[in-house]
Amino acid sequence: MISFLALDDWANVGYTYAQALKSIGVEAEAYAMRPHAFQYPLQAKCGLGTKFIEAIVEKSDILVYMHSVFLPGELPGFHMDLLKDKKEVVFHGGSYYRAYYKHLNEVFNPRVQCSIIQTRDLFNLGAKNPIWVLPAVDIQKLQPKRTRPLRTKLIVGHFPSSPLKGTIQYILPLSYKMSDKFFFKIGNGYIGERVDWETNIKNISDCDIYIEALHIPAIPCQEFGVTALEASALGVPTITNFKSIDKYIEEYKINKSLSPFHMVNGSCGLLVANVPEQIENWLNIIYDHRETNLLNEISAFARDWVAKYHSYEAVGWRLMKKVFNEENGFYWTSVR
Repeated sequence: MISFLALDDWANVGYTYAQALKSIGVEAEAYAMRPHAFQYPLQAKCGLGTKFIEAIVEKSDILVYMHSVFLPGELPGFHMDLLKDKKEVVFHGGSYYRAYYKHLNEVFNPRVQCSIIQTRDLFNLGAKNPIWVLPAVDIQKLQPKRTRPLRTKLIVGHFPSSPLKGTIQYILPLSYKMSDKFFFKIGNGYIGERVDWETNIKNISDCDIYIEALHIPAIPCQEFGVTALEASALGVPTITNFKSIDKYIEEYKINKSLSPFHMVNGSCGLLVANVPEQIENWLNIIYDHRETNLLNEISAFARDWVAKYHSYEAVGWRLMKKVFNEENGFYWTSVR
């Protein structure tokens, strides 16, 4: 039994990892101390208190500590002897680890068999046996619209949860500059207003092009988030950061010849913009080819890319082959 433990399961990653393993026949479950702020309809099982976590630990064989938080150590009165003979793994995937990696490595490296890393920029910060595993998305739930209505202007969506995190300072001027070509939908109501996950997914699905909350070059991350995968699964062409795309193609063994159109960076299904000017470039390319089938090709290819490399089943097998393997000290009787 593999249990993913989180204080807050940011981006629902622990839950989707557990679902990914379940999809290939591995017993797994995700738990969190608090419900997710985005109100995912399906998320980690939530419970408060030491006894709740102790019961989970007792029945688990492998514990994965999500989002760089050693949950048992955070709980008053937790019986640490319950961790005896348990195998432990840590997941590092955000700004918390990026800021405090030296301290967190001291906490986790002596305990864990290996570390799951979400974004490539975290890979060389000293985590023990780092393995790059991007999140999984539910491609059965996230279905593209069968047909998109003909429009005089294509709809471009940009829905950051906070204007400080997004690319508002670039998108707003661009929305005025390109208003003769595109209709921009910026923010869910007020800019930065937080909505639940299902509302956000509907808003993205209604767009022809989605711009994720990109990180400007001054921020070291410059990697795409879970929303870019969700938008791609919906068949919505997505403009986002991907600084480590070349390493991704090598690591995930992507066949570059799979791309049916020469303009997509590498052969992933994303429209990569690592500097602000590339956002406008992509929009101009799409506009200049509006009379062709390019947008539909990008849409179909994005969906196929996510299904092949980031579906539950694809991520489940990657976790088993790269993380929970004999090299890292995990031994299995059978996995279907």
